[in-house]
Amino acid sequence: MIQQLQAQALAAWDKIHPGKAKPQDLDYLIQSRDYIVIFWFDRQSKSKEPVLISKIPRTSNFNRYAERSVNLVDRLLDDLKPPVRETLPTRVLAGQINGLTHIVMGTMPGEPITIPADDSPGRRTVEQHLAAFLSWLVEFQAQAALGKVEFSWEEFLEGQSEKPEMEFLGAEPYQGIKQGLISRLPDSPIPFTWGYGDAHHSNILLEAGKVSGVIDWIGVMEETWFFTDWYYFLFFYALEFFKKNSKTSPDELRRLAISTTMGNGDHWLSGLFQDKIQEFLENYSFDPKMSPEFFLTFLYDLHWPQGKGQLLKDAYSIYKNKTG
Repeated sequence: MIQQLQAQALAAWDKIHPGKAKPQDLDYLIQSRDYIVIFWFDRQSKSKEPVLISKIPRTSNFNRYAERSVNLVDRLLDDLKPPVRETLPTRVLAGQINGLTHIVMGTMPGEPITIPADDSPGRRTVEQHLAAFLSWLVEFQAQAALGKVEFSWEEFLEGQSEKPEMEFLGAEPYQGIKQGLISRLPDSPIPFTWGYGDAHHSNILLEAGKVSGVIDWIGVMEETWFFTDWYYFLFFYALEFFKKNSKTSPDELRRLAISTTMGNGDHWLSGLFQDKIQEFLENYSFDPKMSPEFFLTFLYDLHWPQGKGQLLKDAYSIYKNKTG
């Protein structure tokens, strides 16, 4: 199987590295996560950096997602200009091995964002992370904008409430909170854009303080709210920050992440988040005071297999405390 994968990877070489000499022999390193990832290295090179990356779903059920992501990113690249365009990896559908779709990608410069310690140097590092991703996202969305969409927030929330995991919304105080949420959401059209879909900090590569690469586009979306990728980045950043820097239960970690992103609490991370949220929303001419409502709306759409109802119930409770 490895020989087949290597042959397909090398067949994609000219599309990924046009004009560069093709290696004669490749070494490899395998990682197994949600997808099987293979890093290919040129045996003859003194560099320790991979030259190609293969990505294969674990089962054929995920083939369509892999193929969909490559096709959508190809369409998206037509709308992007440098330097944003260069932050997306070149991806090629190389074929199938044992019925599994094989994607070959080029490597990206930079190092993935890693969560720092909860101290003064760590705070400066977090500031750099937020500023770098904010700058990239605003420019990406400016080039990938799809116009504005006008729709009823009430209809959206009512539709979400019909899902089985939202049964808790049928009782007070949640119905009242939902109506308050609707009244605070803007009645103006909302900007829509292409969505990255997996804005986890570990997928964001930095070099010299700027985003140099954005990897893992399996979750790319043809259209989404402008705030979706932003809150995804912040929420999971907060979740991993407190997981690394505090000894607490998963339930409390979830509540800390919600509270911090919503602007509650006196931890410095909350204040830093709110400064950057203000900068982000003002870029779209929205009042930063709408952030808790936008964030709670984002949570409705978030894929959260660890108990979506409890996630929203916690968020509603924190929202009520914040808004009164």
